[in-house]
Amino acid sequence: MRAALAYLRVVGWTMVVLAMGYAFAKIQGGFSGWYLFAVVAVLFVYEWMAVWTSTRGWEVAVAADKESLWAGEELVVELRWRRWRWASWLTWARVKVGAAEWATVLPPGDWAGRRQVPMGPLARGEYRLAPAEVEISDFFGLYHVRMKVGNGLTVVVYPQPLEDRAGLQILRAPAHKGFREERPGMTARPYRPGDRLNWIHWRATAARGLLQSREAEAGDPGRWVVCLDLRRQAYAGDPEAFEQAVRAATAVVLERDRSGEGGFWTTDGWWVRGPRGKGPLWPAVRRALAAARWGEPAGEKGGALVDRVIREVGLRVGEEAIVITGKAGAEEWEEVIRRWRGRGGEAVLYVARGTEGREPISDRAAGFRGERKGAPG
Repeated sequence: MRAALAYLRVVGWTMVVLAMGYAFAKIQGGFSGWYLFAVVAVLFVYEWMAVWTSTRGWEVAVAADKESLWAGEELVVELRWRRWRWASWLTWARVKVGAAEWATVLPPGDWAGRRQVPMGPLARGEYRLAPAEVEISDFFGLYHVRMKVGNGLTVVVYPQPLEDRAGLQILRAPAHKGFREERPGMTARPYRPGDRLNWIHWRATAARGLLQSREAEAGDPGRWVVCLDLRRQAYAGDPEAFEQAVRAATAVVLERDRSGEGGFWTTDGWWVRGPRGKGPLWPAVRRALAAARWGEPAGEKGGALVDRVIREVGLRVGEEAIVITGKAGAEEWEEVIRRWRGRGGEAVLYVARGTEGREPISDRAAGFRGERKGAPG
């Protein structure tokens, strides 16, 4: 229906131009009037064909730099446009996300534009942004293709190594058909710079399928992750136990960071990984620990915590987890460790006792696969 209306409008404007050219030729008389009419008609038909063919190859996406999202500074709106090489220079586009608007002229050929849109502080998770509107116009606004997402864009920030881009939802807009939502069962992968018409939709529902496939992958035998529990209920309101847990996390990271193969994760969303050859892990962990405040992130318990840990940390076969928590949170983490063990991983659980006992940290690794270690801190 939209294509038919656009076609009728273009035909209508073509008839108007023809009528104006004919009237002008009548008034002028002679060859010059018809010559001008022919020039105007050819230009208009050329412009019409440029739009009609090129609007079948444009896409709009919302992506983000991982570091930018962690800093909570900006979102990056990208517009990519694929056109015939002979397409017109008179086409322009307007992208609007919430109150932020971006307009630009689209030159012929393949083109990609980026605009940093301030969105305020963002933490890891899922966000519903304001409705987004995209408009493609040609011939000074005589031809329009408007696409709008009425229920907002879903942005899912999924943990990746620092050097990678974040994997987010990709919205694709085929010509005259509106935005197409992700369908269940689609193969998901993170957005990669340079992706063109084969962009993959990325949402939390699709991420689960990727995680299931990751479970069967073999991990790096030398990789380890320190998991620090910052939930208030895990320490039963004992601030001394929390301080002991932070000291233990510090000691473990300092001891193991020489290999550069480890990672650090907290229940409030901090995730740092030190890939091989990319420098030490400790500076980033130190910043995370300096800002660590025990709270009650999402009030998660039991299975919800297990699912999120498996999803965000993503340990695989042969890799090791060092979990540090309070006495009240030990049982929930034991469930996490059992699942890691079922995947062939190794795990050690340290429990901060706080004012309850004399031992600052007790090792509850017994019964789990993994090497028993002395209590750090």
